[in-house]
Amino acid sequence: MEKILLIEDDVRLCELLSDYMICKGYQINAVHRLDAISDISSLSDYCLILIDLALPDGNGITAIKDIRNTCTSPIIVITGKNSEDSKSVCFAYGADDYVVKPFSIVELESRIKANLRRVEVYDGKQTEKSIRINGLLIKLNTREVYTDNHKIELTRTEFDILQLLAVHSNQVFSKGQIYQHVWKDSYIDNEDVVNTHIARLRKKLGSSKDCIETLWGIGYRMRDSDA
Repeated sequence: MEKILLIEDDVRLCELLSDYMICKGYQINAVHRLDAISDISSLSDYCLILIDLALPDGNGITAIKDIRNTCTSPIIVITGKNSEDSKSVCFAYGADDYVVKPFSIVELESRIKANLRRVEVYDGKQTEKSIRINGLLIKLNTREVYTDNHKIELTRTEFDILQLLAVHSNQVFSKGQIYQHVWKDSYIDNEDVVNTHIARLRKKLGSSKDCIETLWGIGYRMRDSDA
């Protein structure tokens, strides 16, 4: 049975989510404060983590960064904050998805399944292939990216987007196609999620950022300057 950690101070919401997810075959451990995380011996025992941002004893955004330092499991933010700044910071600190309250429990379950499918795909299919493009060295098996011998630290989602565009260089992908490829889920009003991740990815690529081109009204592509 897959274990999910829920960090949420709304006790009623915890009860609703726990009851629903247990019926769907998940094991849920719900905690209401950040300090309760320190009592958990290994966060990696959880296949996925759900976290609110407004918690009574601290900032959920800071907690995301701390969790990501020791755990690679997908992190989904569940919050009432629906601002671009909040989304951008959460994704930068390592969150994989962002769901705004109030939300449908069915939608949340869909997001959970999508993120777990991504883990299965990328943990189960490794290759020794590397890609050199536009001054970037992308190692697919170790999921590492270098430019000028300098390693670029990317989140799981940022790497997934970069890999998609690099493997299919010069091919145009709509935002919907990117979402479906990376999140393994249907694209329903998730434009902000794609835009925010692309913006963060470009910033981290530094001098190579212009290789990801925006085709207004169409989508994105990675231009191969050597092609």
